[in-house]
Amino acid sequence: MKKRILGLDIGIASVGWALVEFDDEFQDNKKKGTIIKSGVRIFTRAETPKERESLAKPRREARSQRRRIRRRVERLNSIRELFVKNGVVEEWSVSKKNPNNIYITLNQIKTPWQLRMESLDRKLTNEQFAVVLTHLAKHRGYKSLRKDDKAGKVLEAISQNKKRLNDSDYRTLGEMFCKNESYKEHKRNKGGEYINSVARELIEEEVEKIFVKQREKGNNFADVNTEREYLKIAFSQKPAGSISKMVGFCTFENGEKRAPRDSYSAELFKVLCTINNTTFTDMKTGEIRSFSKEEIGKTLETVKNVKDVKYAKIRKDLGLEDSVKFSGVDYRENAKSKGEGEIFVSMKTYHEIKSKIEKLSKEKWDNLKGNTELLDSIVNIIANLKDDESIKKEFQKLKIDEDIIDVLLNFEFKKFINLSFKALRKIIPFQFQGQKYITASTSAGYSLKQEGIKNKLVPPAKENINVAVVARAFAQTRKVINAVIRKYGQFDQINIELATELKNSKFDRSKIEEGQKKFQSQKDKIFKEVQELRGGMTPSSSLLLKYRLWREQDERCVYSGRKISFEDLLDTGFLDIDHIIPYSKSMDDSFNNKVLCLAEENRNKKNDIPFNYYQRIDRDWNLLISIITSMKNMKIAKKSRLLKQELSDIEGFIERNINDTRYATRYIKDFLENNLEFKENEFIKVKVQARSGGLTSVLSYNWGMSKDREESYFHHAKDAIIVACSTQGMVQYISKISQQYENDKDKMKKIKDKTENCIPKPWDSFRADVEESIEGIFVSFAPRHKVTGSAHKETIYSKKHLEKERYVTVKKSLDKIKLSDLENIPCNENCGIIRVLKERLEKFKNDSLKAFADPVHMPTKCPNKKGPVIRSVKIKESNKTGIEVRKGLAERGEMVRVDVFIKDKKYYLVPIYVSDFKNKDLPNKAIAALKLENEWIMIDKTYSFKFSLFKDDLIKIKKKKEEIFGYFGGVHRSTGTIKIKSRHKPKEIDEGIGSRCLLDFRKFQVDVLGNYTEVKHEKRMPAYITRKDKKH
Repeated sequence: MKKRILGLDIGIASVGWALVEFDDEFQDNKKKGTIIKSGVRIFTRAETPKERESLAKPRREARSQRRRIRRRVERLNSIRELFVKNGVVEEWSVSKKNPNNIYITLNQIKTPWQLRMESLDRKLTNEQFAVVLTHLAKHRGYKSLRKDDKAGKVLEAISQNKKRLNDSDYRTLGEMFCKNESYKEHKRNKGGEYINSVARELIEEEVEKIFVKQREKGNNFADVNTEREYLKIAFSQKPAGSISKMVGFCTFENGEKRAPRDSYSAELFKVLCTINNTTFTDMKTGEIRSFSKEEIGKTLETVKNVKDVKYAKIRKDLGLEDSVKFSGVDYRENAKSKGEGEIFVSMKTYHEIKSKIEKLSKEKWDNLKGNTELLDSIVNIIANLKDDESIKKEFQKLKIDEDIIDVLLNFEFKKFINLSFKALRKIIPFQFQGQKYITASTSAGYSLKQEGIKNKLVPPAKENINVAVVARAFAQTRKVINAVIRKYGQFDQINIELATELKNSKFDRSKIEEGQKKFQSQKDKIFKEVQELRGGMTPSSSLLLKYRLWREQDERCVYSGRKISFEDLLDTGFLDIDHIIPYSKSMDDSFNNKVLCLAEENRNKKNDIPFNYYQRIDRDWNLLISIITSMKNMKIAKKSRLLKQELSDIEGFIERNINDTRYATRYIKDFLENNLEFKENEFIKVKVQARSGGLTSVLSYNWGMSKDREESYFHHAKDAIIVACSTQGMVQYISKISQQYENDKDKMKKIKDKTENCIPKPWDSFRADVEESIEGIFVSFAPRHKVTGSAHKETIYSKKHLEKERYVTVKKSLDKIKLSDLENIPCNENCGIIRVLKERLEKFKNDSLKAFADPVHMPTKCPNKKGPVIRSVKIKESNKTGIEVRKGLAERGEMVRVDVFIKDKKYYLVPIYVSDFKNKDLPNKAIAALKLENEWIMIDKTYSFKFSLFKDDLIKIKKKKEEIFGYFGGVHRSTGTIKIKSRHKPKEIDEGIGSRCLLDFRKFQVDVLGNYTEVKHEKRMPAYITRKDKKH
């Protein structure tokens, strides 16, 4: 029966798709199928490529800084009003233009630091008193609502400064900073350092002492009421809000919030998952088993008594023999891990809380440890609330002792798991019985399938997907599916494959990349070794794989133990690469299921596992055990496969190897199954199937679908076609063919020689149809019409010399300057500085980090006197343009749009920046190459507007000798040249295309499926974005 299947290859910045129709029952030799359509959708990844940080992080940090500055201004204004109201200063003496300077000190000779010290010994004038109190309010010290990224450095500096104050005779911080030599050079933090950080409580103590002393000295304005009001304003801090509204909901329980990762129940759940996923392999008998119920109980007792439970501890507690090996340990001789010295499981937070409370009293912990709901509540409160006061109130409601509360306030928890406490308490009892997570969830009555109204089109996600890359990939996938349905109608089934990048966290992706780099390095090393052994000849991929296995197996046949020479590897008929667990029974083509053996052994083994093969030929099983045990470079996962004595769950083996069950894949799969209406087909029970990369990789290789990921975007569509064809019927057919091959390898080798590959293609003309479909693809880019980002860059240039000398200056820290920068330092009075910096840089071969590791002092006329420390210098930059910010000049933010005009058959480009949208003012100056902005071309009514371009808009240009049809990549501001990205090749970019010399310039609109139409008429839109309702 024919099936119409949509295949999706979903990546971090792409969606390959293919709609395929074919009969996967393979009942006759004349197989027929059709690739209705395939395509590729490209979009911008939702994170920075290098740091993998959120794209919203800069906006979030800038917003936080603006909020902090605004509240500071409001605080100082309130203090100003307090001074005026109480008559400390006259209203006319207060500067209203700049709220930071709320007093005028025209004749002020002494610094605020000196006045803070003198306030303890003499009566201050009204103006001096205002100066001191304002200074204290502006520099009020550090107080953390909860811990942050910089807290470690800050708290260390606070501790050191507090100790210095306590160990001295200084009465206040102000006096210490004024007198102590450590603070002579500078009293504020500079250059990213936090050495002068102080605790707010010490500043508050200083304020109280100053008020007391001033009252004693007869200062009428230092009364108790003024002090109370001042303290309330100066040290007010808005309590942080709860983050509970940002916490997602439970996978299983509707309306239940997720549990914190560090809660007792969540830690217990994770420990049980690890225990139940771990197996033991007895290297004597080959027996593979899991933890028994009794062993689970013993292990959990250990976990609650020992913080970090290592594999060696489990071996000792369970009395395991030396021949028994853990599945999670790398026993290879060249392994970098600690073997059984590695941590197996840990309830880290449980032990940290236990340790802190036991220091107060063992009895207090004994009273608490049995109350698991209270332990969960403690962590849940800390994770959901941000400030200590709110947390303390909630703890008091639970009647927790004050000394325990003080201890608990030092903890911070942020992460959450996907399950609620309610779900955990239902699932955990089944985990105690040895059930794995999915089985335990089913036993608890949960199902990932949801009953409800299904839609003709995929609806938006019902809740926020917290992982940005997954959220964007899902949004684009939804658009592709809906577009396919609108054009081609409903289909029977969806097959999906997710890229590894999407299925893992930022941390895991980094680890995977490190592993890939390491693996590539090993492959390169092996390539060179084999090439040298072959006298410089380039080795084939088959020979390289044989060589890897040969080295791993200590140059022996894995089944017979016979020694193999390098020359034997070159004899094509002497050796075979065998699947330990036959491919027909496992669909596992991974390296861990492959071994090198004599061709004769492989023929005799047929489609048996090694144990059955040894039994059938009456060979001593201990021989294989001794061979495998002696191979120190082989992973335990492969050894476990070799020593397996039965295949009790063949279907389970195949399911695990063809299906992807990781969270991101499962989320998308379940969402589509639960919300999308499919064609009625009683023969297809599973409407959405998630395929593993291992299966599609095998199919791709056997069907001759070679792909160069650097060459073009088309490989995403090829992958999607393969994914669409990897149906359950195809899997069963492959299993049947593989079994025939394994049972009669000589016969099947002849067939393979004739047909090139042993796994049959979905239909006879498959490869030709794939190439034809690929040729018809027009890759669709998602245009970036959204206007976001900062209006200008952070660096503010001084424009004092801009008008006359046409340059600006910017401060540059010493650790970033080079010798070439020195010639751009304004000379006049800086000649001495230039000489000193030059000497240092030349001494350290232009390495600024080493050159300025030790402080550099300003040169002075007196040789014996050191000048101030130089931390930065001003550098000249010519022809700078930008926008005015705080009497300086800042470079504009991103160029988000370019408006194209035409006059006398020539095209003119007007760049529009984020700042223009902020000002809601459309600029009308077109770029003139290599000229300042004030010399650009003014657009008037004699110019005709053509269209606006955003990044990744589709354009076509015509030059004298060629046409370029691609995606708009931007405009160079200085030269006015255009950058165009290739429609098909990721790294192919045309740059330096001058707009004035173009013969034709057109814009097109392209839909999700790659259908495009020319934009004939377009109205110039104002500098604001109109939000459109989302279409389903």
